[in-house]
Amino acid sequence: MKKLLSVLLATLMLFSALGVSASASVYNNYYDSGLVDKNSQVVISFDLNGGSLKTGAYVYDTSISNFVYKDGADITGKYIMLPRTEDTQRVGQFVRLPAITPPSGYQFDGWYCYFDSNKYASNADYKIPAGAAGEVIEFYASYIPAEVEEDTFAAVLGILIKVFGAIAGILLYNGDTEEGIALFDKILGALDF
Repeated sequence: MKKLLSVLLATLMLFSALGVSASASVYNNYYDSGLVDKNSQVVISFDLNGGSLKTGAYVYDTSISNFVYKDGADITGKYIMLPRTEDTQRVGQFVRLPAITPPSGYQFDGWYCYFDSNKYASNADYKIPAGAAGEVIEFYASYIPAEVEEDTFAAVLGILIKVFGAIAGILLYNGDTEEGIALFDKILGALDF
């Protein structure tokens, strides 16, 4: 069993390493093709983590070798922000981090930046740091649950009041379950948990 588990884990590690190298080669293609200047510009990648962009953005379409504008709802998965001119996304300049529509049941908590290990808000201005030229600055969308969970103990107590109240109503109040529920609500509702 241990050998099987170690083989499985080794296989998973191999595939994850291949995924990273394949991803890095995609970014290198932007630099190698001359689309991005390796000496002064950066590629910025946003992992939307199940969300989508709130507003539209220009996306590089490799099939036509040009930028096309896409609606934000259509941009999911990873959004790669490439400089559209030779004067943008340079070291020392600011870029606006995109606003995001989170997956259902969650709210956006911030952009985690792998380059500097900081978290940034949406629509924040991010300054491209010195030494980043020729690099890929990766951001990861972080979420938190949108709704606060209901108090489990209160829900269970409510069910118990109804069940035992109905039984008490049948036994003590000649079948009037509402009276039994009111009795148990008075008894258990007075307790402060």
